[in-house]
Amino acid sequence: GAAHIKEELERARTDLDGADRLVFTHPGITAKQVILEPTEFDPQPRPADGKFTVSIAADVPPGMYEVRTVGKYGVSNPRYFVVDTRPEVNETEPNSRVDQANEVPSGGVVNGVSGGADQDFFQFPAKKGQRLLIDCRARRIDSRLDPMLVLYDAHGNELASAHDGSHRDTLLDYTVPADGLYVVEVHDFIYGGGPDYFYRLAVNTGPHVDFIFPPAGLPGTNQAYQFYGRNLPGGQPVPALTIDGQPLEVVNASIALPMAAEGDRLPAGTLIEPAASGIDAILYRLPSPQGLSNPVLVSLATAPVVPEKEPNNGAAQGQKIAPPCEVVGQFYPVGDHDWFTFDAKKGDAYVIEVVSQRLGESTDPYLMVEQVIVDKNGKVQTKELQQADDNMLNSGGFDFATTHDDPCFRFAAPDDGTYRILLRDLYSSSRGDPRFVYRLAVRNEQPDFRLAALARFPGSQPNQQQSLVWSPYLRKGGSDAIEIVAFRRDGFDGEIVVTAEGLPPGVTAAPVTIGPGRNSAALILTAADNAAATVAPFRVVGKSKIGTSEVTHAARAASIVWAGQPGQFNARSRLSGELVLAVSENEPAPFTLQAVGSVLEMSRAGKIEIPVSMTQHGDFKGNVTLSAVGLPPNIQPANQQMNAGQGETKFTLNLQTNAPLGTFSFHLLGTTQYSYRHNPEAAEAAAKRQADVEKIVAERQAALKAANNNKNSVTQSAQQADAEMKRTQQALQTAKSNATAAEAKLKTAQQSLAQAQAALDDDKENKSLAGALDAAKKNAAA
Repeated sequence: GAAHIKEELERARTDLDGADRLVFTHPGITAKQVILEPTEFDPQPRPADGKFTVSIAADVPPGMYEVRTVGKYGVSNPRYFVVDTRPEVNETEPNSRVDQANEVPSGGVVNGVSGGADQDFFQFPAKKGQRLLIDCRARRIDSRLDPMLVLYDAHGNELASAHDGSHRDTLLDYTVPADGLYVVEVHDFIYGGGPDYFYRLAVNTGPHVDFIFPPAGLPGTNQAYQFYGRNLPGGQPVPALTIDGQPLEVVNASIALPMAAEGDRLPAGTLIEPAASGIDAILYRLPSPQGLSNPVLVSLATAPVVPEKEPNNGAAQGQKIAPPCEVVGQFYPVGDHDWFTFDAKKGDAYVIEVVSQRLGESTDPYLMVEQVIVDKNGKVQTKELQQADDNMLNSGGFDFATTHDDPCFRFAAPDDGTYRILLRDLYSSSRGDPRFVYRLAVRNEQPDFRLAALARFPGSQPNQQQSLVWSPYLRKGGSDAIEIVAFRRDGFDGEIVVTAEGLPPGVTAAPVTIGPGRNSAALILTAADNAAATVAPFRVVGKSKIGTSEVTHAARAASIVWAGQPGQFNARSRLSGELVLAVSENEPAPFTLQAVGSVLEMSRAGKIEIPVSMTQHGDFKGNVTLSAVGLPPNIQPANQQMNAGQGETKFTLNLQTNAPLGTFSFHLLGTTQYSYRHNPEAAEAAAKRQADVEKIVAERQAALKAANNNKNSVTQSAQQADAEMKRTQQALQTAKSNATAAEAKLKTAQQSLAQAQAALDDDKENKSLAGALDAAKKNAAA
């Protein structure tokens, strides 16, 4: 939405019965549920299901925020909500042909949805010489759409097309050759579609940043960076750098980076996927008269930054570096190989790490270190020591996969001497892109960790091939799990104690320990029987002792965006702005399990018996199966069952002789068959409303029947009156005819009388005339 506006928002959802609130990550964005006017079936105003009017204050900065829906069954997972300064319209159907194209406001944005096999067309005016940037956001705003853009002229001739850019979204760059109308088509690359395939299509001449160089800086510094992109304010052309044949511009701007201790909270205003959740970075948007640019990440370096210097494409041309340092460079142009050399003493140890794909680039770095050996005759030979490609450690499992293509390893110099590093993109022979920036760190070991916290469906485990979108919902006396994923750095393998802070009253979470060799643990949230209903944010913190220092890091909130199906498509997850939980208003948990004791100690090959108590709230008679979740390897649980109504039991763990040493956290999971009635209040309300409607319908039917009966009676009376009227009209016509005949007869008689009188007056003595006169008088009288 645009700032300082009100607009109607409709939420598609699952398990959000009674949704009556939207909560945003910015206080200047608020929502009120739409209220429907009374009708004869609903005499009182009532809320519209899933519809809200959203207000955005004028002082809300443009950017990406998050929204959650609150209902009877808690709070939803987050979805991105974009605040923009540009004019916006919504797509209207039909627009599946060029001649049906929707109009896009000048410099504006269209919010659309792509149906299955759908093609959406939009038209806009453009002037000669304009450099148009047509940007389709989809994956970056939690959509399933893989957008394909095609540009046409007013006659339907194809001018340009584009697919796959940043985060698999699409940017089409086109310089207008002539004034006129232009049409852009949007469709999913494989013509998928549905309500989940939404997008934001922007047609504008504003700034777009493709990459920033250097991509990182030391914490606490304030220095100039080079922004490379299109339509940059005061940008200078860089003819040597092109993307898909389109030239780039460059402009300088200074950025102040926070201290390292402030880098825990990665920004939520851009898409950060699981593999990148362990880096430290800030978000920056370049200002311009046409508005802010797209956001770019500026990461925090771990050592002094050194720019790559060409030529260094061959081993003999290797750039000399002095560790510890971070070299910043590019996999560009096609065929680029970057060589570096450094000197080391025997036993010198460094962590050599590449950060590139985790910066959001589609790179696949390859790293190799070799030793340069000069024999007694001065002949130079080399010996390959180490090489690395992908990082296959997946700490977050199927639905929060942390694997990536950035290599990292520990290097220890075997002798005094010179060493070479080769860094290249595995596909460098066929591709090169100026956006393919990298950080090559050759640093002293800095053991440390970062954390991500992910709401996960109860019973799921990181190594299981399943996923569900989830948000913590605590019934009275119930529990829910937050999966804590650890990103360990530079060989750190110590214990990490994880706690929850800022929990609402009545909600508790016992500390958990991510033990040595482990990269995840579940933090269990529990609501008391009398915990008040609430929706509340909270945070998770991890602490560890590294060397002589106590180190604390706040966990970065994460969320599953789309559930995955093994063998079909992967789950999609990302970092989010905050962790949020909900406590039920009145629904109890079916039962509560409580393990007695917090820290249990046992030697290898031993056995631990854990007292477990169960409080039953629900009416069920089946057994409760107990299982252990999150155990370290080589510890075997003896899964067992508790009978319904059984108050206590003991859960047994058998430690093998090779069980790992240390402190580890796990939790017990109880499952049972339970007859559950979903939202009985809604069912009762629906039944009452149905009865009310049926009563109204019955009354209307009775009234209709009475009206029909009255109509029949009136119709019959009308028919009788009509017949009587016809008879009356016939009698009147007969009377009129008779009257006319009588009048004619009278006239004839009167004429005869007059003639007889005249004749008698002429001959008064004529008796026959006197008789005729009498007869004529009689006729006239008749």
